Amino acid sequence: MKFLILNGPNINLARWSEPGVPGEVDYTGLMDYVQAGCDQLGIETDICQSNHEGDLIDEIQSAPGRVDGIVLNPGGYAHYSVAILDALRLCSVPAVEVMLDAPDEREPFRKTDVVSFGCQGHFIGEGPQGYLHACIWLAQLLRTDGSSKAHIVMSNGLALSVIAARCHTPPFVATRHLPPERGKSFLKGRGKSTAGNFLIAPNALAT
Repeated sequence: MKFLILNGPNINLARWSEPGVPGEVDYTGLMDYVQAGCDQLGIETDICQSNHEGDLIDEIQSAPGRVDGIVLNPGGYAHYSVAILDALRLCSVPAVEVMLDAPDEREPFRKTDVVSFGCQGHFIGEGPQGYLHACIWLAQLLRTDGSSKAHIVMSNGLALSVIAARCHTPPFVATRHLPPERGKSFLKGRGKSTAGNFLIAPNALAT
């Protein structure tokens, strides 16, 4: 299984820190963390970052036959890029959206997320761990029926909504995120799977 980890504008310049944990993590450190976690999950990765809308669209268009899923952090394009939305809708590869910070904590115009309509999953405001949570959920989806029969929205570690169509084998869905202990860095024990902090419930949507 192989995922395209696609990052939009300015993600390469951002820095992340955790409350109670000294120091900051840059883009390289973030992608090292994602790569190590995916290695433990048995997922190959193709990591790409661009500040240009057309480059991101080219990556999405070339995904079929190259990768099995897309984990997308669209950056500022999330709020207005209909072109990226159209590329996702035309692409046959399932996509999951990641936002490191919750838009509700920023300017009002950021509450509009155009790109989200082209994604099956949304992991919002979970910080760097959101990437791995997105990979875990996407892998579970692909290991069931691989089709667009499930949809999840995660915000600040809470499942806001989970929707699934009727299917023979209900997808595995994330029902609750158990946050790390206070003061512990997400980089502590880098390379270990975070699946222990992510509760996957089989048949949660059986109808």
